[in-house]
Amino acid sequence: MSSITHLLKSPKRIAQALDWHKASGSVLNVTIRKQQMDLTVASHPSLGESPEAIPSIRLEHKLVNNRKRLRSQVLDELSSVVQEFRVCGLVVNWPIQKDGWCGASCGRVLHTLGELQSSAVIAQKPICLWGGHNKRFTEDQWGRSAVYCRENPNKSIHVASKEQYDCDDAVLKQQSWVEFCSVNWPGLTKEDSFCEDDHNELQA
Repeated sequence: MSSITHLLKSPKRIAQALDWHKASGSVLNVTIRKQQMDLTVASHPSLGESPEAIPSIRLEHKLVNNRKRLRSQVLDELSSVVQEFRVCGLVVNWPIQKDGWCGASCGRVLHTLGELQSSAVIAQKPICLWGGHNKRFTEDQWGRSAVYCRENPNKSIHVASKEQYDCDDAVLKQQSWVEFCSVNWPGLTKEDSFCEDDHNELQA
């Protein structure tokens, strides 16, 4: 994890990069899965354009010293996307569990990002992790959070492999960018919209 810390930036950093390249730049929303990376390209919300889904990139690996490494063509494909769409930064979906815990999916994301840093093109772009269904929980004076004692009163059996991850693809892909926009450009977004331009709230 420590090897990718220099790549990870705050979401605001990605938003600022897109502000700077508003006319021609874009942000790449990435969802890392077991066998592929799903990609969506989004322009600045002030332009009123809907994000565009582009073909996924298959995650192909090879063994190097008994370790799984991404094949070079994976890096080449993603680098080509970054250059073609003039990507200013990458917003990577952070598959945190609904109760706020990290699991195997988060480890997969970090491992893949660690591999991607070997590409000079990708290493130059700021990357942030974005959890689409994150919630804030208040802490008491001793730093304890209510998230640790929440229970579902209607559930008697917990099946971790089926319940711990939020795997609703449609929700993840669409809501992630909408929520990113609403947080970083609150004056340019409308509630329940797909980051459409609000002409009455545009700032000079």
